[in-house]
Amino acid sequence: MYTSIPSDQITIRDQPLEKDGGLFGWGYYIFKPLLNIVIAKRFYIVDQWFLNAELKFNPSYKRVLVAGGHNIFWNMPVTFVFGMGIDLFGKASSDIK
Repeated sequence: MYTSIPSDQITIRDQPLEKDGGLFGWGYYIFKPLLNIVIAKRFYIVDQWFLNAELKFNPSYKRVLVAGGHNIFWNMPVTFVFGMGIDLFGKASSDIK
């Protein structure tokens, strides 16, 4: 899930956002992922140590109340994650055959 904090200056169809909307009335909105698309690749360095690269796309939306109605906010983050890891059970255990 993702959290978004809209600015007080945002207007939708020339109408301001509700000031007390969102989570606990604080103006935070939680976006629920609709889809989680991930492409990942492990690059083994030595024995059980590897570098991991992931590219993620997680579109989501939230229905938000505005003065005089509602609007749908879309959130479409694309993230890249790169890190080092260890395969505790050995390289052979993670190979797909």
